[in-house]
Amino acid sequence: MANLTRTEIVDVLNELLTDDLVDEYLFKRHVTLAMMRDASHYDFTGRYVHVPVQYKRGGGRSPVLATAQTNRTASGYDAFDVTLVSNYGTVGVDGMAMDLAKHGASEGMFINHLDQESKSGFEKMGDDLAHNLFRNSGGARGRITFSGTTATMVTLSDIRFIEIGDVIEASTADGTSGSVRSGTHTVTEVDRDAGTYEFSGTITGLTNNDYVFIEDDFGAKASGLDAWCPSSAPGATTHFGVNRSVAPVELGGMRFQNGTSYSPSELFIRIAQRMSRDNVEHDMYVCHPDFFGDVATALQSTRQCRDVDIESEYNGIGFKGLAVSISGVGEKVLVQDADCQQSVLWGLNFDNLGWYTLGDAPRKITEDGLEWMRGATTDDYECRLVARHQFLTPAPWSIMRSAVTATEV
Repeated sequence: MANLTRTEIVDVLNELLTDDLVDEYLFKRHVTLAMMRDASHYDFTGRYVHVPVQYKRGGGRSPVLATAQTNRTASGYDAFDVTLVSNYGTVGVDGMAMDLAKHGASEGMFINHLDQESKSGFEKMGDDLAHNLFRNSGGARGRITFSGTTATMVTLSDIRFIEIGDVIEASTADGTSGSVRSGTHTVTEVDRDAGTYEFSGTITGLTNNDYVFIEDDFGAKASGLDAWCPSSAPGATTHFGVNRSVAPVELGGMRFQNGTSYSPSELFIRIAQRMSRDNVEHDMYVCHPDFFGDVATALQSTRQCRDVDIESEYNGIGFKGLAVSISGVGEKVLVQDADCQQSVLWGLNFDNLGWYTLGDAPRKITEDGLEWMRGATTDDYECRLVARHQFLTPAPWSIMRSAVTATEV
């Protein structure tokens, strides 16, 4: 059997890490991210993406023309100057695998190894981007309590966002303010049933209910749904240069805070009532699988919902969801997304949501013509991935969040 040449090895590396992997290992695993509209039509000036928004209608009105003229006001406009963030990933193959392929007649093993590493690299990047979509720029993976070297996620399902080998930082704050504690710990074991992980290393002053972060994520992530529509009405602190307290709903999203007071069937009626009152339409409602299970259990027996196929108009990827029947309104689509916060139901209009990326996200860094580089001080070869991106909306009022109580299983 002939051995692979170095050129053939590079060809295999490039073939396994094709752009098709983006769709397969980014979008197919993450419903809401797959539905996001490409926002590259916005101009990037070099410092920010300028996103204008109208939060007040102008004009004057009165039965008396002179009064209408006197009381005429200008429309209220502002603009979010949205800055981009970078997110990196790497995919590697060690020198031993390379030599086994070249000299050990182990081409099959080499290709399988590369295939798995390529998938892992894109999956890891995709998981992080999808997690970020639902959250703010702080980067928190959740909160923990701990005993000895065992950490327990306060919301057990947040263990989904922790992996063996993760290097963890901690803070009393969620990353939108404050600072991280000194030191890190490294995840050595993960128990997804119990919502716990074991760790080694020391974080000075680690305290129960601290937020935990992947190293360097603190305050460095994109602004997802939780940033554009926070759980409480935004104050005077600016968001991409805009003081949203002037019009907290128009500029900072809609909050249906008493969602925990209603059964699943009544909740959708009450949300539809609020949306109709404010003349807002949603394409889809998105929730965590735990709440999705509660809704399906409550509504299927009364035939208030049915299974429905959903297809993203932006990339053609299909998903399953529930069409929930709401009296006097019709059917609204509900989908489950494991990246969503367990305690939040989101109402979204994807015509008003955008994902701005410089090039594909993630993509291979190839500007210097090298897709795979030899390690400077290590016996391996590395392919670097990057996502330079930001989530944005020209219509924050079209985002709704409702607090819900989900049965954790």
